[in-house]
Amino acid sequence: MSPKQPTPAGILEELTRAVLAHRERLLSGYQPHDLHQLRVHIRRLRSLLKRLPIPADRSLKATWRRLFAETNAARDWDV
Repeated sequence: MSPKQPTPAGILEELTRAVLAHRERLLSGYQPHDLHQLRVHIRRLRSLLKRLPIPADRSLKATWRRLFAETNAARDWDV
């Protein structure tokens, strides 16, 4: 039996859960790895939204873009 192919909805759900998990870890205590992983998962979410056959809601895209931008200062401080 071959492994089940992930669906776009399943991938979106998985990435969203990862973003939320890293967000919670960051809120409980700053760790550079969690910030990095948060940004990686947001980038992946944004990339997936661009490639979906149905255009994603503009406010959803804007929310992810804004959250990504809000982490720039912390990333720059850490680097």
